[in-house]
Parts: sequence; structure tokens; C-alpha cells
Amino acid sequence: MDLLVVPPLTDFTTEVVPPAGMELLDLNERMVARLADPIRLRTAADRLAHGPLTALFGRAAAAILERGGFDDAHLRAVGTALGLAFDPAVRLAIDGLELTEGSVRSSRDVVGAARRCRLILPELSRAGEAAARARRVYVVVDDGCQLPAAFALVGALGPERLTLCGRFVAEHGAALRRVPELAGVALRTWTPERVVRSSWCAREEPVRWVTGTLPPPGDGAWAGRLDAARLAVFPLEAFARCRGLTMMVTRVDFLGAAAGMNGLTVNLRRLMTAIPAGVPVTCELAVGAPGVTAGV
Repeated sequence: MDLLVVPPLTDFTTEVVPPAGMELLDLNERMVARLADPIRLRTAADRLAHGPLTALFGRAAAAILERGGFDDAHLRAVGTALGLAFDPAVRLAIDGLELTEGSVRSSRDVVGAARRCRLILPELSRAGEAAARARRVYVVVDDGCQLPAAFALVGALGPERLTLCGRFVAEHGAALRRVPELAGVALRTWTPERVVRSSWCAREEPVRWVTGTLPPPGDGAWAGRLDAARLAVFPLEAFARCRGLTMMVTRVDFLGAAAGMNGLTVNLRRLMTAIPAGVPVTCELAVGAPGVTAGV
């Protein structure tokens, strides 16, 4: 059987759905759960050398996580836990990852971070055990923040039976092919489906997660984070099945007009009227993108 591996760090409120014939190993879920364990976090907070206020934040986050509710407070507590996790190569946050030396835009810096990273060692060990039983290993890279872990997996498992796939690979495959450390690794544009984790969605039906250039599903509930320009061309019937939406815009004008990531103005009124009442909709302003003036 093939093995589908999700490396950290990516959105932990969603999960990858493996196709038939594939076993899923969600290292992202495992690492987040390990770092956000209340007992571990409380112990770590007591040993922090960053002052009493940081320790207080750690203990408060542990208390919230111990409560077990999946709400905004829980989300912030997980973010605190990730931020307090020390590593010589990376700094974690609720919505991303930074390298302690260099940038994730540099393959050389990412390779260096992958070799020095210690936080992921337990997950690498688990991946090695699972890969030994697999025919082929597929590593899903949907986000650039997963690159250090993905490169570490290549180093630990070897390139011979390993394939990188996912949204980031589909968008940046040409650049990845030029990375010497990925020589021998197969690259595929295939992106497995994601759904919102049931713990974060109070619905019995599965809610598929739509982002990037993915189209809305032909049936069933969905939620997503999408460029307003892409949303403007979605069929109206798709919005009736929307359960939550974040629209990325570069400018919002009067009467529902907004600029998408390409700077072109689109009319959002038609889609807003098609979304059922009560569905949460937010706008994310992309500062510095086309259509944003220097005064923003």
C-alpha cells in the first residue's frame, strides 16, 4: 500500500482525505497535538527563561487546551504553544513558520533548516517506520511552511520511493526541480482533497476545504479561503452550499465592489446574496498586492 504523508506545518483545522489504496500519516496533526499537549506545555512554561509574563501565557494556554473546546480561544492557545516551542532552526506560529537563519524563499536556507531542525525528529522517526511498510511514499506539500519538514523527510527516507505532491508542488514544480537535494524525487501536480476537521466544524456532513486554484465541489458542503477574483466566476449554485468563506481582496469599494489579487475590480454582491444567511464571511486584505495604494 502507498503512504500519504502530511508534513508540518500546515493548517491543522483541516485534514487530507487519502484516496482508496493509500494510508494516511498526518505528521502535522501529530506534531501540533504533541506541542499543544497541556501537560507538556505547563511543564515547558515553568522552565521558560523569557520572563514571568511568557510563562503566564504558557500556563493560560495549557488551561484552555485542557478544557478541550474547539473555539477561538483554543485556536489562540495552540498558537501560543507553537510559539513557545524552541528549535534551533525554525520559529513556529499559528499561521506559519520562520527560519532562524535565512528565508523559506531560499532553497539553500530551507535545506539547512531541515538538517538542523529538532522539533520534527519524533515525526521523522514515525515516518521512517511507516515508510518501511509502504510501496511508495507521497508527501503532500500544500504550503511553503511545510518545506523544511518535507526536505527533512526526503533526507530521512531517501528519494527513490518518494513523490512530492500538493498545491505548492503544482505551483512551484519548476523551481523545486532545480534543487539538488531533490534529485531523484518525483514531482506530481496532484493535490489530495482536504476537509474541515469534524472537531472544528459542528456539522455531521463533511465540509470540503477549497483554496488556491481549486474549483468548488460539484456537490456537498464546502468552505474556503479564496481570491475574490476567482470567487466572482464561481457558479451561483455553489454558494448555496458554502459553509464559511474568507475572501482575499486588495481593495474594497462602495456597494460590494472589490479588487482581487490581480488588481481587477469584481462585483461581490451577486455571491453575497447567494450565500445562506448566517454563514460566516470575512475579507482578508492583502496589503502590497496589486490594487493596494501606498496609503493603505
